[in-house]
Amino acid sequence: MKVLIATNEKQGERENDFSFTNEGEFVKFGMECDGEEIDGSCGCRRSVAGFDTLRGTTTFKVVEEDITEDKFIELYKESDKKAGWNFEDKDMTKMAKELISIAQSFPVNSVLEKRGNKIVMRK
Repeated sequence: MKVLIATNEKQGERENDFSFTNEGEFVKFGMECDGEEIDGSCGCRRSVAGFDTLRGTTTFKVVEEDITEDKFIELYKESDKKAGWNFEDKDMTKMAKELISIAQSFPVNSVLEKRGNKIVMRK
């Protein structure tokens, strides 16, 4: 199944790139500050967070992983609980499935970035 992972590939193409994740860890969307600009100092509107590190990166990649949807959802839920979130089970499942859906819409090995509400390929 295609999934999204943290990558250092294409890091530095934007002046405000950063990566505090582990290369290859699954990524998810984090929370965003109210009123933050996409290229603002926080970075929350242009980054995703690692499942394990719970830290941000501005570059992530689509890869083919030997993992089932159920296992991915389970890992997603474990990550949110580790982060201290108390979301409803159905909401966490929905968020995990959204990540899976996004990964399916890009070719394998595509390096992506988040620009506000958009996910786009880095050229």
